[in-house]
Amino acid sequence: MDDEEIVRAKAREISEMLFGHHEPTMRAFIIEHFREDNEERVRDFYAEHGQWPVFKRDPDGRGLVMGTKEEISEETKQS
Repeated sequence: MDDEEIVRAKAREISEMLFGHHEPTMRAFIIEHFREDNEERVRDFYAEHGQWPVFKRDPDGRGLVMGTKEEISEETKQS
């Protein structure tokens, strides 16, 4: 898998976590609307951290948490 495929896959993962509760037709529209923004988030994260982001649902229900594998693992242990 090349970098652009990974970017698209990670952006799709963000979108599914954020918008998965919507009705399928509306979800597809919303995901497409935010696709470029989410891809840019993934690219920025990679540029800053040197690794692909990992996601988990926010325990307070406000969306998702994005971080490095180590950060998410540590946060999960503390929860």
